[in-house]
Amino acid sequence: MPINPDQVPTEPIYTVTLTTTGAYIDGEPVTGASADTDQSRRAALSEIYVKAALHGRPVRFLGKEPDGTTWPMIMDTAGNVLTLHASHPVPPAPAPPVPAPVSAVPLPAPAPTAPQSTHDWTSPLPAAYQAPYDDLRAAESAGNLADAITAAAKLEEALGVAYGPLHPHAVNMATLKASLTLRQGADWYETVELLVQTAQRRREADAQPVQDTVSAVRNAHAAWRSLAQEDTEGAAELAPLVAGMLEQLGEDRRTRDVLRWVEETAMTKG
Repeated sequence: MPINPDQVPTEPIYTVTLTTTGAYIDGEPVTGASADTDQSRRAALSEIYVKAALHGRPVRFLGKEPDGTTWPMIMDTAGNVLTLHASHPVPPAPAPPVPAPVSAVPLPAPAPTAPQSTHDWTSPLPAAYQAPYDDLRAAESAGNLADAITAAAKLEEALGVAYGPLHPHAVNMATLKASLTLRQGADWYETVELLVQTAQRRREADAQPVQDTVSAVRNAHAAWRSLAQEDTEGAAELAPLVAGMLEQLGEDRRTRDVLRWVEETAMTKG
């Protein structure tokens, strides 16, 4: 479908600068760029493609050549580039903040609220849940991962009902369930979905340590790679989910890997 500039948002506008030594996007050096201008241009356009894919829509950018020539352009999620005959429209100025209304009568002080509970993410489970947790670990030690996963799922549900789905006990049990599922390696599609959901849940709960959240999404990427070898269509379905979560956690290299696979797969099919 041709790119319609009128339907492309005015923001963001990226600036691609080509020089005699490399390329930059908004001042950041582009990986893979070199003194070869054509190679730098291709590397920069690949980065813009990634940005379009992450936005899920066409994006605007300015292409600045080494001689100073500047071209306003748009790239869509298929990698098509449209060169405009006019400058990009100026983004609208942000609306000024609306001042709060002034009241002549003092407002009553808010009612005191209970202080927000600060949880210890390393605290053990309450005694009532210790026996089924011990059974879970026993099944895991015996190599019965299916039984361990089932036990973890039941504990996660019970803890979520008792304490809330974002409580450390429930989130930690969900993390353990995802880890066991990854070790089982029975269904890569289901495993990828579960790992991404776990990373999202940990991020929403501000779970500690953060490295466990990063590990969950990195494991999702690894599982997705295994899925891609077995089920191309399934991997394509989950690619946006995986890439989106990787991007949120700053995993740029893995994000590019997923989007590059999507691009190469689309080109192979085409």
